[in-house]
Amino acid sequence: MSSKPNATHIIPLCTSSITASLALFQYPVFLSWLYTRPSIAGRPLSQYWESFLTTSIGTIVIPGLISITSGLLVRRSILANPGSVTNFTASNAAAKWYLYGAGLALSHFAFVPFVAGQIREVMRGREDPRVDRIVDQPRDYDGDQECEEANRYWMMRWFRVHTARTVLVDLPAVWCFAKGFGAAFM
Repeated sequence: MSSKPNATHIIPLCTSSITASLALFQYPVFLSWLYTRPSIAGRPLSQYWESFLTTSIGTIVIPGLISITSGLLVRRSILANPGSVTNFTASNAAAKWYLYGAGLALSHFAFVPFVAGQIREVMRGREDPRVDRIVDQPRDYDGDQECEEANRYWMMRWFRVHTARTVLVDLPAVWCFAKGFGAAFM
């Protein structure tokens, strides 16, 4: 490694910023589904979730995994080469912040069981038998209005967990990686 911080130090900051940006972008996307008039929060929302997950799961998972891996690798590199950071105290501080950021990035995935249930319930509003096999059993709604009300309920629960994850994990991960990056240049 060179005697100064290099481009690899910014990778976890960039990828955690992608994760946080995607989390923040989901607010206007999903709130628009809930507040559009006439409503589209019923079966169309159930269908949208399947498409959204199929096309975006990699966009969500890959930056998170890169944040974790690169954060730990940068930390290890800093500790193995204390001369790579301006002074020893800054080296320890930078390594600490990269470790915290990687831990928070990992914590993003700890929320999966909490959001998966709400997503599964919204998807169960679908009539597509392929989805019904994936999410256990179809929900037998009396009509579109009942499906819409159920989807609104489950989406609001999802928003609560999503907000907690964004505020407690995603944004602090970006902050930790930014502190680590800054400490690496002190």
